[in-house]
Amino acid sequence: MQSVDESKEKKTNLKRSRSLSLHDMPVTDSPATQTLDHYDIFPVKDIVQSPLPGYVAPTSVSFSPDDSLIAYLFSPEETLSRKVFAFDLNAVKQDLFFSPPDGGLDESNISPEEKLRRERSRERGLGVTRYEWVKTISKKKTIMVPLPGGIYFQDFSGSKPVLKLPSTSSSPIIDPHLSPDGTMLAYIRDYELHVLNLLYNEQRQLTYGANGNTVTHGLAEYIAQEEMDRKTGYWWSLDGKFIAFTEVDYSEIPLFRIMHQGKSSVGPEAQEDHAYPFAGASNVKVRLGVVSTTGGPVTWMDLLCGGPNYDDE
Repeated sequence: MQSVDESKEKKTNLKRSRSLSLHDMPVTDSPATQTLDHYDIFPVKDIVQSPLPGYVAPTSVSFSPDDSLIAYLFSPEETLSRKVFAFDLNAVKQDLFFSPPDGGLDESNISPEEKLRRERSRERGLGVTRYEWVKTISKKKTIMVPLPGGIYFQDFSGSKPVLKLPSTSSSPIIDPHLSPDGTMLAYIRDYELHVLNLLYNEQRQLTYGANGNTVTHGLAEYIAQEEMDRKTGYWWSLDGKFIAFTEVDYSEIPLFRIMHQGKSSVGPEAQEDHAYPFAGASNVKVRLGVVSTTGGPVTWMDLLCGGPNYDDE
């Protein structure tokens, strides 16, 4: 029978055998490869990379309208660049659903407005960052995928993706969303609200008067995105016949200049000007309007949300 002292001595020897001497410690500047038995070494680049080791998992998981597929964003290469995969519940297998034809979103093709939206939503994903199922009476399983190059539609049958609405860096498509019945697509372009009739491939501008500097339509402003966690500025009616949207007036908000330190150039490339609502100063003016998807006048909602004329009864 082993004594207590013998057991302690055995444990001490085991610890010593597992410890490293100063001579065996890895040196970062040493070109020689160090061989360490019984140790798993994480390189620094693996520790600081994004996503972190072991943190790669499917995101944006959703069922198809008929509940036969589960779609999700995933990166088999364990990078930030993701594609759309689908798991067939009947066949019990995973398939690549959509791979961006142009490589998808990366740091070089993000519009300034989209870059701000990504920063405020803490989004770091690349490639495909979101998708929506097209919900129609058709039995086709189709998704809508917004990319910097435009709006793509992909059918699960394996056909090539269809570019329904091209986008450009000078006039990007922002925040596209399908109508509840899947027959129309709403989006923001040049700070105005537009719709695309998917049945007849007809585009229509619904709002007018925005200029991007002082007035925007259908976009969530800074406070809404950063503090209220509201990422969109418009909403479909349940029957898909109307859209409610916000008009944001920045005219009373001073511009705040952000300098890019270390830039070799000067001028617009080395700075950014943003309307920033400082504490204690004026906020943007926001009003809510409703417009028909066929066009026509805007009905502005009479909303009283406090102020000098507010009667607290």
